[in-house]
Amino acid sequence: ILDSQDIEVHKVEAQGPVALPFEIRPFRKYGSALHIELTDDVQKLSQLKLSISFTAGTGAALCWLDPIQTAGKKMPYLYTQGQPVLNRSFFPCMDSPSVKSTWSASIKVPEGFNVVMSASHWESPKQSAGYLECSFDMDVAIPIYLVAMAVGDISSKEIGPRSRVWTEPCLLDKAQYEFQEVTEQVLSGILTIVTCLFMASNSFHAVPQCW
Repeated sequence: ILDSQDIEVHKVEAQGPVALPFEIRPFRKYGSALHIELTDDVQKLSQLKLSISFTAGTGAALCWLDPIQTAGKKMPYLYTQGQPVLNRSFFPCMDSPSVKSTWSASIKVPEGFNVVMSASHWESPKQSAGYLECSFDMDVAIPIYLVAMAVGDISSKEIGPRSRVWTEPCLLDKAQYEFQEVTEQVLSGILTIVTCLFMASNSFHAVPQCW
């Protein structure tokens, strides 16, 4: 059973491919429940890989801006907002903060657009037949609501030794100036706190006074 909302599911397949029966049922006010029936042959598999073909676009997690609504006034813009349980309208998932998982994605956008996601790694974009294809990978298990994406006329600049800021080109210098000092300070502070908590949880001594 997966969470969904304002998503049109076309088909569900297991590896093979094997078509699987599915049904979308109402689920209170939080969207719908995508029930997938696992056939006897599929249940015997040591590993299960599902392929779900669907269309999304009108859900609460997907925020669309017309060109006139952007700073540059030239191109449309899309960004997602998954908190607290809205990513079920972005893709079918177990949309609960208690469920954490790694993920990967391959996104194709028209040339002239750029795409970023909340991933730990991504490959250099590849151009093909008027499209830009980008691959992203998150190798740290995270709650589903932290999966995020932005598509538009966007570019980036460094704001620290391990961070960048992404925004429209006309706002890039201002964004860099705004975040280039505070971001590294916040990251360093978080790292110090996490390190202290880790040391305390692996020690029989009192919690060190790290902050």
